[in-house]
Amino acid sequence: MGSIRNLILVASLFGGALILSNPVYAKEEGKVFHIPVKVLSRAYIPKFKEKVPKTVPIEVSVVLNAEKVGLYYPKEIFKPDERVKKRRGLFSCGGPEAEEIYYSAVSYFKKGNFAKAEGKFKKLIYLYPEHPLVLKAKYYLGYIYFQRGNYKKAYEIFKELGKIPYTFSWKKFAKYNAVISGLYLGIKDYEAAQSHEFWRLYLDWLSGKVGDSAVYSYDCNKLEIPYRNYCLYLKAFINPSIAESQIPPEYRKSVEVRRLISSLLSGSFTGQNLNELKKYFNLPDYGVDVEYIYIYYLLNYGRFNEALPLIVELYGKNPEKGLELAKLYASRSLERTREILRYINAPELWKLYIKELYNLGRYSEVLNLAPKYGLYKLAAYSAYKLGKYDIAAKYFAKAETLTENDYRLWLDSLLRTKNWKRFMEVLNRIKTIYPETYKEFLGWYYYAKGDFAKAINFLKYKLYKAVAYLNLGAYENVIRELENDNSYSGKLIKAKAFLSMGRYDAVLKTLQGLDSPEALYLKGLASFAKGDFVSAVNIFKKLLTYTDKYPLAIVKLADSYYNLGDYRKAKYYYLKYIRSFPKGEYISDAYIGLINIYTLTGDPSLADYIYGILKKYPHLVSEEVKLKLAEGLVKNGKTEKAKEILNELVKSNNNYIKAQAMLLLAEIEPSKKVEYLKKVIQIGEPQQKSEAVIELVEYYISKGDKRKAETTLVRYENFITDFDRLVKLYIRLGDFDRLYNLLMELIPVNVKYADKAYYIAKNYRRIEFYKLATYSKDAKIVTDAVKHLTDFYLKKGNLKDALKTALVLKVRNIKLEPTYSKLYLKLAKILNQKGYKTDACTLLKEVNTKYLSTEEKLTYETLKVDCSK
Repeated sequence: MGSIRNLILVASLFGGALILSNPVYAKEEGKVFHIPVKVLSRAYIPKFKEKVPKTVPIEVSVVLNAEKVGLYYPKEIFKPDERVKKRRGLFSCGGPEAEEIYYSAVSYFKKGNFAKAEGKFKKLIYLYPEHPLVLKAKYYLGYIYFQRGNYKKAYEIFKELGKIPYTFSWKKFAKYNAVISGLYLGIKDYEAAQSHEFWRLYLDWLSGKVGDSAVYSYDCNKLEIPYRNYCLYLKAFINPSIAESQIPPEYRKSVEVRRLISSLLSGSFTGQNLNELKKYFNLPDYGVDVEYIYIYYLLNYGRFNEALPLIVELYGKNPEKGLELAKLYASRSLERTREILRYINAPELWKLYIKELYNLGRYSEVLNLAPKYGLYKLAAYSAYKLGKYDIAAKYFAKAETLTENDYRLWLDSLLRTKNWKRFMEVLNRIKTIYPETYKEFLGWYYYAKGDFAKAINFLKYKLYKAVAYLNLGAYENVIRELENDNSYSGKLIKAKAFLSMGRYDAVLKTLQGLDSPEALYLKGLASFAKGDFVSAVNIFKKLLTYTDKYPLAIVKLADSYYNLGDYRKAKYYYLKYIRSFPKGEYISDAYIGLINIYTLTGDPSLADYIYGILKKYPHLVSEEVKLKLAEGLVKNGKTEKAKEILNELVKSNNNYIKAQAMLLLAEIEPSKKVEYLKKVIQIGEPQQKSEAVIELVEYYISKGDKRKAETTLVRYENFITDFDRLVKLYIRLGDFDRLYNLLMELIPVNVKYADKAYYIAKNYRRIEFYKLATYSKDAKIVTDAVKHLTDFYLKKGNLKDALKTALVLKVRNIKLEPTYSKLYLKLAKILNQKGYKTDACTLLKEVNTKYLSTEEKLTYETLKVDCSK
C-alpha cells in the first residue's frame, strides 16, 4: 500500500485548556512516530454594539384646539347668599364661638373683602374642625380661590366637599365646581361629573366623545343659575347664529370668534371674514390666540408664504406663541427650518434643526452643532454612530437625565476606549439605580479584560458566556449554552468546543454549509483529526491564500500529505512554512514533521535539519500525556516516579503544563511547597492561581505565621475566584475590614453573602457587618440586624443614623413582631423627649400595642396623649 501512515492527535487549545484524544501510531522498522496537532489560540468575540435611537422625537405642540377656539370655561359658579345672625357674649375654650367667627367671615364675604373673609374662615376651620359650619366655610374658601384664579386650591376643596359621606346644602354645587375648576387645571373629573347629567355630557363633548348636537339639544332649564347661563352660552358657541341677546354678556366675544373660526374651518372664509378676524388680533385677552389659530390654519393648508410673515409678527407680540408656530413651520422640512431661522434665531429652532439632521442620519453635522445648544445626548449618539467612542463618552458625561439605555451606551463607549477608571466610576453610579445593567457591564468589564472566570458569573448572553467557558476549558458548558444557537458565530464557537472534546463528526455537522476561512480551518482540523486526510488536504489547500491569518494550515496540509504517504508534498509544505515563518508559532511542528519524513525515507537533503531538530527536540512524547501520567502516579502513591516526570515538565514552555506540574509537586514535596505555589501564582491560569493562593495562605496559617498569611492574601486576593473560601480565609485571619469590602462587592451579585455578614456580625461581634446583613432576603435577619444597629447608634447618641436604620424595616415592609413595634416605640419616645414631636407621632402610628408589655403600653398611651395636643 506504499509508505506506512501514522498520526497522534494531541490538541492544545485556547491558551492552556487541554484536550487529549487517543493517539494512533504507525510503525516502520520498529520505530514509532508522532505528529503533534495544535489547534487555535484563545477565542474572542468582541462585544456587540449597543442600540442607538435611529430617530429622536420632534415634539411640536399647539395650544389651541381648532374645533373649540375661543371657548370659555364657566366663569361663574354658585355664590352663597345666606343670612347669618350674629351671636354675642358666648365664648368656648377661651376663644370666640364658631358661630361668631362664621358670622364675621360671611359679613366680610358679602362686602367683597375676600382677604379678611378668607382669614376668618381658615380660623374657624383650624379652631373647630368638627363643627358643622366648617363645610360651608370650606365652600366659601373654594369660591374665593376660584374667583382669584387659584383653581388648584379651589379644585382640592370642592373635590373634598363632594366626597363627604353626608349631605349638606351646597354639596351638589361643590361637585359642579370640582368639574369646572378641574378643567382649568387640565383635569376632566368624570367622578365629580356624575353629580349631574349635564356635566357628564359636557366632559364627553370636550373630549370629542359626543358631537355638538348632543349639547345643543340639551334642556338648559335642568340646571341651576348660574350654570344655566353657561349652558345657554354653549348653545350659542355651537350655533353662533343665535341672537346676541340670548348670550350672557361675558361670553359674547367668544361666540363672535367662534363664528369667524367656524367659517375658517368650513371653507367659507372670505376676505371680509379675514378683516373681521384681524380686528381681534390685537385684543389684549385673546387676540394672540385668534392670530395663532389663523396662522395654524394657514400652515395646515400649506400656505407657508402667507404664514411666515405672520409668524414673525406674532413672535414679536408673544415670543412663546410665535415660537410654537415657528417650530411647527420648521417641523415640515429641513429647508423650512433653515428659512425660519433667518428671521427667528431662537435656540429652540436650532435644536429642532439639529434633531432633523440626526433623523436624516447626518451625524457629523449633528456632532458639530449639538454641543453648542446643550444637546449632549444627540452629540453622544452621533459620535457613537460614527465610531468616535471617546467623544461619545465625553458628551454622555455632560448630558442630563440619562436613561438606562444612555448609560449602556456610555459604558460601552468607555469599554471600547479601555478607559477603565472612568468606566468603573460610571458603573458604580448605576449600581443601585439599574442593578441588572450594573451586573451585566461588570461582566463585560471582566470579559474585555480577559478575566473569564469572573465574567462567567455576570454575562447573560449565551454566545459570550460560551466564549468565556471555551477560554476556561469548560466545553460541555459551551455546548449547553449554544444548544439552540444557529448563528454563524454560535456555530463557530460550538465547533471549537466539539473539536476540543474530540467530537470531530459534530464539528463537521455543525459547520455544514459554511465556507468562510475560519469555518474551513475548523473543518480541516476535524477532518484531519478523524483520519480523513483526503478531505483535510482539499480543505487546507483552499486556505493557502489566507496563510497570514491561518499559518497552521500549511503545517496541517503537510501533515495530511504525510499521513497519506505523499512525503514529497509533505516535505514541500513543511519547508514552505519554515521559509515563510522562520520564527513562527508552529516552527517546532514543521521540524518534527521533517524528522518523521527523514526517519521514514532517509532523505539526504534533510540531514542538516535532522541534527538541529534532534538537539532542539530530544523527546517526542507530548507533555499532556506526561502530565496525565504524573497525576495518576501521585494518586496511587508512586511519588518518586511522579517527581521524575514532573521535574521535567516544570521546564515546559506551556505555562498551564508547568503550573499544573508545580501544584502536584507542592502536594508531594512539603519542603518546597511555598516555592512551587509562588511560581504557580506567577505563571498559572486563573483557576490555578486561585488554588495556589488559597493553599499558600492556608499553609502559612497552619504554620502559625499569620503575618505572611495576611501579606500573601492582600497581595493576591484578586486572583482568587472561590469567594466562599476567600471569606473563610479572612475570618481565620481576623481581617474584618477587607472582609467587609469584599462582601460589599459580592452582595449585589449574590445576596447570600448578606446572610454571611449577619453570621460574622453575631459570632465575631462586628457591628459594621449588620449594615450588610440588612440586604438579606430573610426578614428575621434584617429585623435583628436593624435592631442591633439602631441600639448601637442610640448608645453612641447618633439619633439620625438610628432613625435612618430603623426606617429600613418600613421601606422594605418588614414588620416582624414584637421587635418592630418595640423598636419604633423606643424611637418615638426618644424623639418626643428631644422635642421632635411630629416625627415621634409619625413613628408612633407604626406601633402595634398588641406586642407591647404593660409598661410599654403605658409609655405608648402617654405619647399618644402628647400627639393629640
